[in-house]
Amino acid sequence: MSKARLVLLSLLAVFAVGAMLASSASAAINFEYRVKGTKLAAGSTKEFTVTSDGKNFDLHGSAGGVASLLLSHEISVESGAKIIGGIPGTNEETVIFKGVTIDPPLSTCGVTQSGVANQVKTVLLKTEIVEGSAGNIGNGEVDILFTPKTGTTFATFKLTGSCTLSGAEVPVSGSILGGTAPSKTEVVNGEVNLEAKTKGYKVSPGTGTEKTAGLIFAGGPATLTGLTLVLLTSGEAYGVF
Repeated sequence: MSKARLVLLSLLAVFAVGAMLASSASAAINFEYRVKGTKLAAGSTKEFTVTSDGKNFDLHGSAGGVASLLLSHEISVESGAKIIGGIPGTNEETVIFKGVTIDPPLSTCGVTQSGVANQVKTVLLKTEIVEGSAGNIGNGEVDILFTPKTGTTFATFKLTGSCTLSGAEVPVSGSILGGTAPSKTEVVNGEVNLEAKTKGYKVSPGTGTEKTAGLIFAGGPATLTGLTLVLLTSGEAYGVF
């Protein structure tokens, strides 16, 4: 083999290794929030609000052995919701779903909580930046894990109306995983997309055994899907990295 050919192959190998390293670096996540180009320091906070931008949130599950679909067309958070700096970045929020209705066959049921009709409010939630994972290998996706700050129950509400399950108390517990978009980029309106499919995750620093988020509705597996727009009350651009 000629010397020139050996040099060319060596250069190609160097470029290939460099490309793989660059790809690996771009896939890595830092488990942190950044605001206006600066990492949000441990303990520092920024308040935020959310909106569903008019899109529905769908809760699929089973109540009393009957397949159920609950819909909400409006989402908000109580005042004081905040992202919190550190590794991993976290936040605290109490979420309110309004305009809650139920599709057939339980459409004659209504929903009430603490005397308020068609509304479900969660307990105080804690979220954490985690890394998406498949086959016990981190994939570089920046995800948000939602859990109750204390205990395991997100919310409990009562079914009302003329349906056979009227009067039943329905708990929702477990954990939810949402994808961020765009991730590793600062924007004014950040998206958190809750998906029906089951996804694995790893906590900071992304090592250890893969875990799976899962929601429980009325004692059985359930899914919550929907898109949330998250805005800092300061109007500053921020990102999840």
